[in-house]
Amino acid sequence: MVIKIIKVILAIGLVGGLLLAGWNIYRRLPADTPSNVRADKDAEPGIEVTITLSVEPAPIDSRVEVYPLDFGALQRDYFASPLAQKRFDDFLGRRLKGLEPVRARFDGNERANVKLTPGNWWVRATAEMPNGESLEWRLPINVSGHGQTVELTTESVYEKTKKF
Repeated sequence: MVIKIIKVILAIGLVGGLLLAGWNIYRRLPADTPSNVRADKDAEPGIEVTITLSVEPAPIDSRVEVYPLDFGALQRDYFASPLAQKRFDDFLGRRLKGLEPVRARFDGNERANVKLTPGNWWVRATAEMPNGESLEWRLPINVSGHGQTVELTTESVYEKTKKF
């Protein structure tokens, strides 16, 4: 009878010790969001980032999307992947699914303002030019500190296409 009571006490102690150890590990885990918190309705006001479009002539239509994505880490994942035979654009497209970008339109002064939380972000902007060309920018940015400005120029264009 005494041995049975000792076994029950030891079993309860073992289960309690495991639960306590798990709770201590759980408390020390980082928050469940990545280092760059997604900008959503519940997010606290962030850092204002101004994106300027410096191209001549002025585009007919232009848009900008900013994704909460560490582009450098994504490239490392791509090159470390055993399935790296696929194109990087395909790999990027799969990773962007499910990520909700912060969208903005350029105003008459070719400026777009977005509020972002500190961290790594990826800018994708497009511009339709009057001569039929389409310009696309893809830039990683690190948001920190106070207001920041990102300038999109013809030198930083990722892709230029023309419709015939």
